[in-house]
Amino acid sequence: MRLGQVERRTHDYDRHGTTTLFAHFIAAVTAKTEVKAGSVIGKCMPRHRAQEFRAFFDEVERNVPRGLAVHVVMDNASSHKTEMIQRWFAKRPNWHMHFTPTSSSWINQVERFFALLADKQIKRGAHTSVKALITDIMAFIERYCHRTIEAHAAATTSG
Repeated sequence: MRLGQVERRTHDYDRHGTTTLFAHFIAAVTAKTEVKAGSVIGKCMPRHRAQEFRAFFDEVERNVPRGLAVHVVMDNASSHKTEMIQRWFAKRPNWHMHFTPTSSSWINQVERFFALLADKQIKRGAHTSVKALITDIMAFIERYCHRTIEAHAAATTSG
């Protein structure tokens, strides 16, 4: 592109698949733990259903010290409000659900993170496969947020 030239896309753009990124943004930490404020725990999954959402929470729970109060702020997606998710939270009294108001994604730090990820990593990328897309997403999280579930699991088992 030249200075002042409008960005263009070709008509033959080929999308090679999609992934769903579940992300947990650590806003504040009040206990001694390896998990630091500003970290993002992320995991890509093929679909965005309650089953995947719950599996993600199971992984987050494994990465958070037991007994720590966890406040989860999420949007109003239908997969976030299912009976399965309600039961999961009911069995964990130290986990607290908070929902952002409708049409206020700007208030949700994970949505802000997704915008940064899209702008800095995905927007002009040419991913030839879902695997390549996931690799770039996880590299971004590791580079800018210093945390993925896999990286945290490796750090806790090696030390």
